[in-house]
Amino acid sequence: MDEHYDYVIVGAGIAGLSAAYYLSADGYRVLVLEATDGTQSASYASTAEMNHDPDAAWEHVMEVFRTEGAKDIWEVSERGIELLSEFSHQLGEPHWNAQRVPAHFFSYTTEGVALLEKKFEQYQKIGANVTLDVAPQLHPSILAVLTTHGDGVTNNQQILKGLAHGVREHGGKILYNTRVTGLDQNRVRAVMPKSMQAVENSAPASGESVEYSGEHIIIATGDGGGLLPDLKIKRKRTFVVSYKTPEQLPELFRDSVLWDTDAPYHYIRSFAGNRLWVGGEDVFEHEYEPTPEHDAEKYARIDTYAREVLGIDSTYTHQATWSGLFYPTARSVPYIGAIPGTPYIASTGFGGTGIVTSFLSGYLLAAWKRGELLEYQKYFALDWE
Repeated sequence: MDEHYDYVIVGAGIAGLSAAYYLSADGYRVLVLEATDGTQSASYASTAEMNHDPDAAWEHVMEVFRTEGAKDIWEVSERGIELLSEFSHQLGEPHWNAQRVPAHFFSYTTEGVALLEKKFEQYQKIGANVTLDVAPQLHPSILAVLTTHGDGVTNNQQILKGLAHGVREHGGKILYNTRVTGLDQNRVRAVMPKSMQAVENSAPASGESVEYSGEHIIIATGDGGGLLPDLKIKRKRTFVVSYKTPEQLPELFRDSVLWDTDAPYHYIRSFAGNRLWVGGEDVFEHEYEPTPEHDAEKYARIDTYAREVLGIDSTYTHQATWSGLFYPTARSVPYIGAIPGTPYIASTGFGGTGIVTSFLSGYLLAAWKRGELLEYQKYFALDWE
């Protein structure tokens, strides 16, 4: 089973599959190794919002990268939304196509309104298409709304399926349930099922060891997967409660993405016109004990918020609860590019732009290999100063 590839990619989330898709399309021999059956990743569980990084503290981004750098980061994230939209529309499933919709950052407290006004000034500085409406008529609880125009929603699970199909069409290989246990220069050690039939049937790794080698190794797991312990990436957990109504959702919920900037932070988006997801209560994993009791408390707080602030009433049926991980970095943008002092490439640390930037990361890696879009390398480099 010792095989050599141009690229061995660890992780089959959107970042890993995007890299595999674009690099295999350029003619490189690509292998993707994924520890699970593909349904356990942050990519799969995401609420699939397309945005220009609403989680980022743009004031901090401008401190780190200066205003001109922040403008470039906004510009390249816009390109990521365009790419993701184009790819989504190629999948042939109209009800899964990406949609460009406005994102409303709202507040229902006077302190929050002041923060929105400050955020509005920051967005103007970086050239974003934004508007600020104080005392809007969107919802009785909302005092002010900052709107970014041209964000959107998509279907992350369909994107993953489409990318996997595209990788295979271009001759790439994806091995699920194959857990990487270590790296040694250009070699990857892994544990996999005993037979290829078991791989196809999503059987768990059985303990059989195998090695693959590649000219390049890309680490495309959210926090480095324990393979790169020096990366300063935190694990953050978010909680979601979903509801369903027999009628269509109000227009506010149906035709936009909503971000509540007050504490605790929440986000709201809709599916299929009659299902509503309310998420938030984000917490760093090292500060949280994941017990059923603590999880239930998080879900209860979201439910209280949905009913008291958003006006979710008894006509809405409670559907499900779940939680997922995302991986913010200290400077609010992911690491994409060569890891100094190692033979490896990182595509890790995706936070609020998980869907957009992770999809964009593969496009950028392939473009940089061709000598294109090199002006963006410095913003995602691990040694940026």
